[in-house]
Amino acid sequence: MKRKRLIDKKLQLRTTFSVIRFYFIAFFFIIAFLTAHTVLTDKKISGTISNLNGAVETEQNIVNAFIKYSDMTSSPDLKLMSGKISDDHNKSIGVIEAHIAVLKGLLKSGFIVISLVTFFMLVMGLILFYYLIRLTHTISGPIYVMTQHIQDIIDGKEPAVRALRDDDQLKDFYEKFIEMTTKIQDKDKTFRQD
Repeated sequence: MKRKRLIDKKLQLRTTFSVIRFYFIAFFFIIAFLTAHTVLTDKKISGTISNLNGAVETEQNIVNAFIKYSDMTSSPDLKLMSGKISDDHNKSIGVIEAHIAVLKGLLKSGFIVISLVTFFMLVMGLILFYYLIRLTHTISGPIYVMTQHIQDIIDGKEPAVRALRDDDQLKDFYEKFIEMTTKIQDKDKTFRQD
């Protein structure tokens, strides 16, 4: 038996869109906060990268000037020290450049994380929409059945009572409703016999 998902479109869609609207408003604020945080962090990281590049350039200039000075003098001790200083300097610059590369990677990762969170939240929104349609279906189904029973009684017909589906809501209310319609029918039969 094919189940129609939208039995009462107005109830189901209004309820679903009310919840989804709240979900996406909250989602918007979360993404806005993450974006603002990422932009501010990126500014700080970019400033740090710029400062590190400036420090590297200054250090290069200082070491190059020292090496030129040591080449111009005839002191062998100064020439030996300049080689060691140059090696140490190159190692330090390599470490700083590795840190700069890590910082540049962090710049990219912030927006990648925001993109992944956005994608995840959109998928969750679609799943929530489908779930809410199913949930409201289990409520609108019994309401639809009871509405049909009421219409049968109004039309003077005897309602065809049947059990609700296993996952339907409002079962207690439906049982009371059936009890009421049975009593109304019994009173109607008694009234007609008299």
